[in-house]
Parts: sequence; structure tokens; C-alpha cells
Amino acid sequence: MKGIPAIFFLTSHFLDNGSLSLSNKISLILEHLLVARGRSQTLNPRLIELLGVSTDHFVTRIRSISRNESDLLDEIATLVGVDFTGYLAEKKPYLDTGQVFDLIKKGFYIGAHSVDHPYFKELPLQEQLNQALGSMEFLKDRFGLSYSLFAFPHSDRYISGEFFRSTEAAFDLTFGTSGIADDPIATNLQRINFERSLHPASQIMARQLFKKAI
Repeated sequence: MKGIPAIFFLTSHFLDNGSLSLSNKISLILEHLLVARGRSQTLNPRLIELLGVSTDHFVTRIRSISRNESDLLDEIATLVGVDFTGYLAEKKPYLDTGQVFDLIKKGFYIGAHSVDHPYFKELPLQEQLNQALGSMEFLKDRFGLSYSLFAFPHSDRYISGEFFRSTEAAFDLTFGTSGIADDPIATNLQRINFERSLHPASQIMARQLFKKAI
């Protein structure tokens, strides 16, 4: 413990390894298929039929599978022999309830991060509200939280003012991912994404400070 405060934002459906995110499912399927191809195994013709593309474009098509096509993703997994349930049981990639309670005991904060990590810009307002408020209510009930913190999955870009007006009383703070930037919504704070760059944190910070200064 270094005495540095932090917030852990949780996606409620993933707690206790209840389900896998869309991006995790896609990654597991692609890893399985690319390893098989590396071993010169022929792609299942039924897979190509399901995807509706040529064998040269199956990777791009699988990467483009949307949340609305989750049934297709599950069908592909069954077809190629990827067991999502088995992976969750064996690898346990997400936090469980006990681990979250341990974090709270150590002084960390817990925030909500939606129900199943969708792109909010693709959702109608009511579904955005259901995702945000539903995940927060679930975590407050499960862990007895006296505060309400929410981080938008992926990005808070294109979120309407109506969303913030509708959730003003529900959240103490919300968080976006636009770097060091002032937000017109006083209670919506922006974060810096350190995950998608291979550069050192010092360079990422320097770039953010430069962007803010100009």
C-alpha cells in the first residue's frame, strides 16, 4: 500500500465471472482460429457461411461483430470449440465479490462501469440510463456503498445533456476518457487512458499537458 487512492470501476454482469465481455469473446475466438490456421488446419466451411465472407476476411468480420450479434458469436464459439463458460471457471479473469470487499477494506473506492460494457454512443438514451443506473444500483446493494461513482465504458463522447440531467441526482461524479480536459459538466471528470499506448506514462502525461496548454 502506497497510500494512493483509487477507484475500481466494475461492470456488474462480469462480477464473480458471471459472463464475458464482447471483446473478450472475440479475442478468444480469434486466438483459437489463428492458432488453428498456423497449424494449417482448414477453416470450417460452416464458419465462413455464418460470417458471410471469404476466408481472407474472416478476421475482420469477427472483429466487427456487434453487441446485437451476440447470438452469432456464441454460435461461432460452439462451432469452433471455444468454451466461454469453461474459460470463466478456469481463468477467472474478473474480480469476485470477496476480492471487491477486500479492496473496500483497504480504503479503495468502487464505482459502476455499466451492466455489460457497451458503446454508449450506439445506445438510445433509455438504454444508456438503464446501463448506468442499473449497474450502480446493483453495486450499492451488493457492497453497501454510500456514494455513487460511474465511469463511461469506452468513452463519454456523444453523451447528451439529457443523460446528465437525468442522472444528476443519482451520481456524485461521472468519468470520461478525454484526457486532461475541462468538461462543461462540472461533475463529469476526464481521465487519461494509459492502456492503449506503448509509450511510458511520463510521455503520455507530457502529451496531455501539451494538448491542454495549446
